[in-house]
Amino acid sequence: MTIAFLFKFIGAEIGGSYTFQKNFLDSLLSTESNDQVYIFYFGKLPEQLHPLKSNFQLICLDATGNNEHTSQKSFKSIFKKLIPGSFIQLKNKVDKLHRVAEKNYHYYYNFNNLVQKKVEQLEIDFIHFVHPSYYPVKIPFSITVWDLAHRRHPYLPEESFMYDNWERKDNFFRMVLPKASMIVTGTAESKKQIIKYYNCEEELIQIIPFPIINDIYHAEKADISSIVDVPFIFYPAQFWSQKNHILILLALRILKDQEITIKMIFTGSDQGNYQYIKTKTEELDLTDSIIFTEFVGINEMKALYQNALFMVFPAIIGPDNLPPIEAMSLDCPVLSGSYDGVHDQLGDAAIIFNNLDEHDLAEKIKLLLTDESKRKELIAKGKQKIAEVGNFDTYVSSYFSKLIKYKNIIRAWKNI
Repeated sequence: MTIAFLFKFIGAEIGGSYTFQKNFLDSLLSTESNDQVYIFYFGKLPEQLHPLKSNFQLICLDATGNNEHTSQKSFKSIFKKLIPGSFIQLKNKVDKLHRVAEKNYHYYYNFNNLVQKKVEQLEIDFIHFVHPSYYPVKIPFSITVWDLAHRRHPYLPEESFMYDNWERKDNFFRMVLPKASMIVTGTAESKKQIIKYYNCEEELIQIIPFPIINDIYHAEKADISSIVDVPFIFYPAQFWSQKNHILILLALRILKDQEITIKMIFTGSDQGNYQYIKTKTEELDLTDSIIFTEFVGINEMKALYQNALFMVFPAIIGPDNLPPIEAMSLDCPVLSGSYDGVHDQLGDAAIIFNNLDEHDLAEKIKLLLTDESKRKELIAKGKQKIAEVGNFDTYVSSYFSKLIKYKNIIRAWKNI
């Protein structure tokens, strides 16, 4: 069988998407398989990957020229010349209609795209979109789904109001998921939502739990004394509204009023909410309690996990989140918010708080600050949970095992 995997490497600072794909690729390259495997990718390939086997081939699609946005840019440049500034509102409306129409055409109907050309040229039998993206192909395909947050949390700016996100995401999933041969997701809650919102066949949705992040688990631990040299708690998350940093600030203010203080470290790049959180930190008189490090490397991240008293994770969206799994793999106790599917993903290996209630979070922080035995208990339960989910080698192996069914189907019309 000839299989292709498609990756989109935007940049390490993007966070979970890059981390997931990088670790998937590294484990894929070490997989023992008799299949011919092509690895399509956009963006810059991660460094320090396993060497290629003879039946594996890397193909950069950027290098061939990806012109998916050309017509939109040309349209805009012409339109600006034709329509005077007084008609700017009309222009914006037409621009939006054009964006929607072009996106729909490109994603769902235009088989004259770079990926399909490669599929035909290389006689590929099946393709997996590792990143939840899609290019029209005339072969069976599978796709990863991490969350449907635009449906569950349409009030979040990044899910509805930024870049036409709600319409774009909903069109994407509505058109792509029902025709996927296999949908890969991490929890039973994710599967339930896919069926509910997009009416997909239950048997075509395969659950493969989020695994240990290989590269952080095996990374060297850095010296973080320049960042912090006192006991601290930790939240690794980019500054989106969905990450809910504000809840931690409000909880720490409650504790400070009770004369309980602890250093909190925020790591992550700015995605539009950083300045708001910085301002609220000052307003709540918590400047001495919060350390902002922005984006940190993998060695520093490992050291932060392993030296923190515990990790606080108040994120609003789920059901699949990487940081709690990272923390457990590095013996860091987890205090997690009540996102969709949290019990499904973490079981009893974390203490759960209401992720919209700062008073509940304050009480749970106080509990873990004062109860060392509870922190040790969470570490032990975290080890058990990690043993269940395995690492990315387990994840990729599980994916290949689920492909056997499709090999037996495809042989009905072609030799594989």
